[in-house]
Amino acid sequence: MAVTVSVKGDVTESIKYLNRVERKYIPQAVSSSLNKTIKNVRAAANREIRQHVRLPLKIVKTQLSIKQASKVKWFTKLTAKAEDISLIFFKPREVWAKGGKKRVNRFGARMKSVKVQVKPRTKARVITRGFFGYSKKAVLQRKEGVARGPIKKLFGPSIDHRFDMPSTRKIMGARAVEQFPKNFNAQIQRILNRRSA
Repeated sequence: MAVTVSVKGDVTESIKYLNRVERKYIPQAVSSSLNKTIKNVRAAANREIRQHVRLPLKIVKTQLSIKQASKVKWFTKLTAKAEDISLIFFKPREVWAKGGKKRVNRFGARMKSVKVQVKPRTKARVITRGFFGYSKKAVLQRKEGVARGPIKKLFGPSIDHRFDMPSTRKIMGARAVEQFPKNFNAQIQRILNRRSA
């Protein structure tokens, strides 16, 4: 899933005050403006996604990758990764299993479960037999079946389905239309400021 921001309009009005020498900086100004704009779009997408998926800002940010514009390619792209995210990033917490002392393992110790909330404003889910495991980094796991049964890593939803929702795309589109002229005019002003420096 991706969103592309490109320059299709006329920038004549913005550059009419530049002389012939200064106009050679236009490709750099356009690409810099596009790259700043796509970061504005990513921030808007981040806020919208986090209203529906209970993830930290930095985790959502790692799931949104940017392909930057250049002097010869006046477009940039924001892509959402289509991969499930480990439940460990949804801030789970360990709780006692329902039944208190009646729920014991084969050694007679009370069993714990894991409680996790994936979406804001929804009830947290209790995962029985869930536990925190550690390899190179922490993961949330669940023991399946009998005591020596297989162990399964647990994942939450990917963000690409939320990224591709019409409401999210509308917000990103509006943000791009709003920010590009501001960013481009700021770049042109920098060029003009060089003249007076």
